[in-house]
Amino acid sequence: MIEVPYWWDRTSESLAATIHQAQPSIINAPPGSIPISTNEQRELDPLCHGMEWDGTQDVAGWWMSEKMDGIRAYWNGRNLISRYKTTLQAPDWFTSGLPKRVTLDGELWMGRGTTFVEVNAVLNSKNSDWSSIGYYVFDLPSLSGSFEERMIEMEKLKSVLPSHVWVVENIECKGTQHLQTHLNSILRSKGEGIMIRQPHSVYHRGRTPSLLKVKV
Repeated sequence: MIEVPYWWDRTSESLAATIHQAQPSIINAPPGSIPISTNEQRELDPLCHGMEWDGTQDVAGWWMSEKMDGIRAYWNGRNLISRYKTTLQAPDWFTSGLPKRVTLDGELWMGRGTTFVEVNAVLNSKNSDWSSIGYYVFDLPSLSGSFEERMIEMEKLKSVLPSHVWVVENIECKGTQHLQTHLNSILRSKGEGIMIRQPHSVYHRGRTPSLLKVKV
């Protein structure tokens, strides 16, 4: 029997790495994966993490954005940091145009139809060619105030960000049918799903019901 801590991040990769650490003969660990920490204080990074939408909660008025199957990356003004607090070895050209006085919460992603495995392969390759990777920003952790206020500040950043950095679009949800229609549109284009953010919510570190994941 292998005990899994209750603060498991719910990703199959970290679970596989944990099983491999305890019983290497049972399973191969995915490349670049990190076992679940046995120290609760090192659970994850200080970023906001969503919960699963239950399929019934009314989310009219919430903000919808595309869920990306990439690698979470936090910009602290100097380096890109993974959700496991490791510094990502990004090339200088990739980070030189990022702001120095504001932190960014985003995703390293290669577009619809790709997965985190492909991004991870680039990050772990000897050549480390990041030309196919974009950085998609969806929040500003260092700013207080409501999500609507942070969206305004993200819009202001658009004009100064380099061409490989994008601010993720948010659409106001009109109700469950609108959510389902938008989800189906993304899935037809080989996307993964949707993130929905509660209106007027502050940036909450850790898991929060103000951010929900919607996917098949």
